[in-house]
Amino acid sequence: MCQTSRPQAEQIGGGTEETSTTASRRRRQAYRDAYYPNTIWGSTVYYYFDRTATTAIKNAFLGATQFWANNTCISFEENRLSPNRIRVFKGQGCYSYVGRVGGQQDLSLGTGCESPDYVDQFDKETAATNYNYGMPYDYGSIMQYGATSASSNGRPTMMARDEAYQETMGSDIVAFYDVSMMNEHYDCKG
Repeated sequence: MCQTSRPQAEQIGGGTEETSTTASRRRRQAYRDAYYPNTIWGSTVYYYFDRTATTAIKNAFLGATQFWANNTCISFEENRLSPNRIRVFKGQGCYSYVGRVGGQQDLSLGTGCESPDYVDQFDKETAATNYNYGMPYDYGSIMQYGATSASSNGRPTMMARDEAYQETMGSDIVAFYDVSMMNEHYDCKG
């Protein structure tokens, strides 16, 4: 689950809605708000592990950071004293804010992160809030839920507008366009 900061939610056109664990998820892709580029991390993302972070959480986080460091111009450095940093911890579920909000930013990798327990209904994005860097929508993105995510009976909970993509929605691995969009968002060259 991703969170939007109050300014992000207001720009999108609504307030924040609270769930049992955090603010309602709005987007799952690169996001350029009115504060861009101040809401991106820069070339180095600082993080630290809270005492609640288990070995499994640390390994999952470090595996993900290694992937992004190898495929983008972004590096990751453990530093609990950096003014802007991510606190990786075991909370109730999975959540973090979208982009950098400044100061300490929580990233919960609690129980259930490996598969979504529910699907929210989302507001349709406008051209002002949905910037894809000229790339087509990627049904196979890791940021797209699968067609039967959160289904209690195996039936689809989401329907692709183009039926040809119905069975290919979502992925457990990062897709080509996920990496391409991140490189564009962070202005990575080469």
